[in-house]
Amino acid sequence: MKKVAMTFGKQVILELVVLFFLPLICFGGWTPEIRVTVPDGNDLDNVPEIVIDGANTPFVFWYGLSGGSVNYYYSRWVSGAFESETLLSFYPNQIGTPFGASVDSGGNPWVVWPYVYSTNSGGMVSKWNGSTFVVDTVVEGYAYSDPDIGCGSDGYNWVTFNYGHDIGFSRWNGVSWSSVGLVNSPDDLYDNDPSIAISPENYPWVVWMQYIVDANSDTTQEISYSKWNGAGWEPEAYITSPDTNLDYRPQIAFSPDGIPWVVWHKYLKKETGFYDYWIGKWGEVYYSKWEGANWSIPQVVNTPDTLNDKYPSIGFGKDSLPCVVWGGKNESGIYNVYIAKYNGTSFDPEEEIVSTASNDYWPEIAFDSLGNTWVVWVRETNDIYAKIFDETAPVVNLISPNGGEVFPPGDTCDINWIADDNIGVDSLTIFYSTDAGNNWLLISSGESNDSTYEWVIPNTPSDSCLVKIIAYDIGLNQNEDISDSLFAIQEIGITENYTLKLVIPVLKIYPSPFSTFTTISLNLPSKEHSAEDIELKIFDTAGRLVKNFILYPSSFILPAKLEWHGTDDLGRKVTPGVYFIQLVVGDFKMIEKAIILR
Repeated sequence: MKKVAMTFGKQVILELVVLFFLPLICFGGWTPEIRVTVPDGNDLDNVPEIVIDGANTPFVFWYGLSGGSVNYYYSRWVSGAFESETLLSFYPNQIGTPFGASVDSGGNPWVVWPYVYSTNSGGMVSKWNGSTFVVDTVVEGYAYSDPDIGCGSDGYNWVTFNYGHDIGFSRWNGVSWSSVGLVNSPDDLYDNDPSIAISPENYPWVVWMQYIVDANSDTTQEISYSKWNGAGWEPEAYITSPDTNLDYRPQIAFSPDGIPWVVWHKYLKKETGFYDYWIGKWGEVYYSKWEGANWSIPQVVNTPDTLNDKYPSIGFGKDSLPCVVWGGKNESGIYNVYIAKYNGTSFDPEEEIVSTASNDYWPEIAFDSLGNTWVVWVRETNDIYAKIFDETAPVVNLISPNGGEVFPPGDTCDINWIADDNIGVDSLTIFYSTDAGNNWLLISSGESNDSTYEWVIPNTPSDSCLVKIIAYDIGLNQNEDISDSLFAIQEIGITENYTLKLVIPVLKIYPSPFSTFTTISLNLPSKEHSAEDIELKIFDTAGRLVKNFILYPSSFILPAKLEWHGTDDLGRKVTPGVYFIQLVVGDFKMIEKAIILR
């Protein structure tokens, strides 16, 4: 870190940002596509779903068809890759339908899928117990299909599904599921494809599509909704206005500020009649949001065209603004995956994030706690793929040389490090300096993350040497670490009174991100400083003081290591997020970032 002389006060946020982004750079970018499923040539893998659990681990679910059998699978992202797919359930001679997943108040994923076998039908509900999914119960229901699940923070979970020609529901009370009830009022209309989301008040909202045939046998399909008021479901109402087009497959989600948003796609019918929407169709992606008493007028998400855009999914990023992904047909007649972000008043022009010669469609979107965007989709080859918009820099810790060593020219030295990344470390570049970091010389670039590099010591004698290592991920993010203090390149025995002098302060935080505790390491240019001369404080992103470390003279010896367990001065656990650790010694001021996960 560089020496900075600024007054810590009203300028705290500017200073924190400037200091922190000197060594760490987050460009953000989409990774290459990542295969989720195993290419087997048999299973027709389809309709993926993704959720992020409380430990920030993505789970992807899908179903596969093989020889008339339905197989439900899942895979987790662990250590920079998707694990081998794991079978959730097997039911022979059945046809699969989409299913739903959600994360409960304890951070554990729940998944629901249709159970149809012989004369029985219903929904299988399974939850993650920390190591595997266990079938919790069966929700019985006639003609049960297209289920979805929402988990409340109060421990109550809700399932909704097609129930005959109506929309059914069941509620988990922590012990068992309730008997099946109806969300809508029974009628002669065809209600199907429900989606559920739980409000901050722990009330479920359900949206679905309703197929209508009027007295003239004209057909339309509209988006309906109902919400739970604490005692029952309120009367259903339309989000869309009846017209001659077909509104299809809605999805609902709550923003971090508690506003429900709904996305769907609208098939625009041609003059040749209803059935033409299956073969000569084109469509647009629409959205509407709740405005306190009514839904906003539906607006188009994508750039209007004569192509077909369908199967949207919605999620909310770290700025609390919605992003929508969907499958859209390009000018060549191939479906690709597109994304558009809301800018506060409307959606920005879409970005094509998947473009291949194959048809890619039915995408789903999710965001992890670091703000990274995860998108999964199905390819016409019937395999599941993923991409990540990665905004998280790697974590890298230089182990050696770390200061105090003396190396003769021509000798060899192992440069050792530990590097990790939420997606995976792509490569590393290693430098050395002979003037305490004012200038850097390249040792090697494009190194793999194998934790060691054998360095042949150059003939550049100096007592002010440092090594720097920079780690890169495939999202173009980077982070670096430097030797804690100086080492020497010097012929052994050239002087009997050879000493090394630390010329800059050292403040290191490792690990970060962390969930339980992190270690704060510090050292100073002079051992003449006492504990009274040193300030070590932690601030949140608003510049508020969170913790002031009291350094007792009788026990404080440099270099020092202190543990921070994510608590404030009163011993209370602070909320997950970003914090800044500041070291002040005289004119020296250094700041490092720490990220807490839960």
